[in-house]
Amino acid sequence: MTRSEVGTYTCIISKDGFTANSSVAISVIEANSPIGVVTIDANRPITNGKMILVLHDKAYIECHSQRNDVTFGWQFNGNSTLPRTVKVDGSSLRFEFMEEATQGSYTCIVSTNGLATSASVWVSVKEEKARVTQVTSFPTHPEANHLLNIECHVKGFPQPTIIWSFRDPMGHNYMPPGASNPTPDTVHIDSFQSSLHSGTWTCMARNSVGVDQMSINI
Repeated sequence: MTRSEVGTYTCIISKDGFTANSSVAISVIEANSPIGVVTIDANRPITNGKMILVLHDKAYIECHSQRNDVTFGWQFNGNSTLPRTVKVDGSSLRFEFMEEATQGSYTCIVSTNGLATSASVWVSVKEEKARVTQVTSFPTHPEANHLLNIECHVKGFPQPTIIWSFRDPMGHNYMPPGASNPTPDTVHIDSFQSSLHSGTWTCMARNSVGVDQMSINI
């Protein structure tokens, strides 16, 4: 129905010189039209409303509306505050650094003339087996400096748990006195003694996907 079709419609019936008619008035009631379909796409695959990113990955998602006279807003898990590594750029979101805190539901809210509609996508980090990439020690000559630090470099998601172990030259497994863990990935010895601390140090990394380990001889 258009405005050109608005008016009064009359039905006229004639027979044998007699005429009868009946009229009806037609009008249009104007109302706010629906916003229409809102869609979200991205530079990564979205399957069943979910987008999976690799840890530390960069990506973006973009919201689309069938109408041009709309404003866009974004929510994370129902809140207007987004993670620190996610930036809003109009109808788009930029993921500058994918991390555990970035996982969740992202909702695009499209509004105009008091109407609003939305579309959501769930973003998560791809699980990755725990992996020890390197075990390093410094200084090079701990017996001269009476100091030793051993560091374990790991990758994986969820964040791997690190477990240290030590085996002396005689094949005994124990944690020697004077060794501490200021951080989970570091062994610190501030009074190195070759008779106590020389041997094989092993870093084991474990998460829900797998286990890996690497050793260094001191």
